[in-house]
Amino acid sequence: MTKPFVYDEKTSSLYSPDGGFIKNVFCPKALNWNQLIANDPLERSRGCQQCGDDVINLDVMSVAESMQRFESGYNTCAYASSNSPNVIFIKDLNSPELRKSKIDTISWANTHPIPDLPRISTARNIQDIQRASSIGFWPDVRALKYKDREIQEKLGIYQNKQTGEVMIVGDYRSLMDIKEDGLWDEVIPVTFYYSNYQKSPFAAYLIPNDLPDGSAVFIPDPIEDILGSTWNQGDRYRAMNVTGTVIDKKVVIDPANVEQSNFMG
Repeated sequence: MTKPFVYDEKTSSLYSPDGGFIKNVFCPKALNWNQLIANDPLERSRGCQQCGDDVINLDVMSVAESMQRFESGYNTCAYASSNSPNVIFIKDLNSPELRKSKIDTISWANTHPIPDLPRISTARNIQDIQRASSIGFWPDVRALKYKDREIQEKLGIYQNKQTGEVMIVGDYRSLMDIKEDGLWDEVIPVTFYYSNYQKSPFAAYLIPNDLPDGSAVFIPDPIEDILGSTWNQGDRYRAMNVTGTVIDKKVVIDPANVEQSNFMG
């Protein structure tokens, strides 16, 4: 079995399977995968219009091929999802997103192997949709409809009285410690919010033109808001990494087939 890459979230450092340092993975442009240029039908990489670098997809590209790209001498950036089969993530224990990361990991990646199905990418702006149609994809375009009364997360903001440091709190149990030490002022009370609004009011599933009708597919980033996991503190997270079927050039996802995870504690 091929050893995976290792990514240290605290230092943003990517290491080879043998432990050698490769690079610090940090995008000063703060772009995400869906903002890059879709230029490979197999989704092994995308291009960055901002800096001109190639961004390889560690989820799809093999470890050996990825290492060849890193060692080639060209400027190469990297992308990997939190459930990448080729990357082990070392969590930053101080990250305010740790609780959410744990829920995402428990709710899917640790309990479901990535299915051996064609992968359907999602484009969330007109530029990516147009590029995809020009290189062999059929865009299944649809309007975004937010279930912002059903999908919700919470946070509170606290500020250190002496240093001005700001802390994000997403767990009610943390509030007891914060109030006891007396060092923090409540800036924003813990409140629920919807975190999945997009800049564009539409998105598209990118379906390869040669994909047979009736094919089962894997969709890492579904357009629809479907409940995927809940927490007994009131948080309700949208489902990611779902399966569906392509029928008449449309991606069909049956919410009844999306497994939900419920968490206590």
